[in-house]
Amino acid sequence: MTIFKIIIALIFLTGLPGILVVIGAGKLKTEEDRINDLEEEAEYWKEYEKNKKAK
Repeated sequence: MTIFKIIIALIFLTGLPGILVVIGAGKLKTEEDRINDLEEEAEYWKEYEKNKKAK
């Protein structure tokens, strides 16, 4: 029974870093998307002001 618990613990401990990497990569992608959205919005407002002044 003790060997079974050790095997379960090893499986859990070796799988945990993989799960954390996947979660971290997902969060990083989300932050990149937010940055890209903000850059696109800034570009839109820059063009908007430029067109507004041209009229």
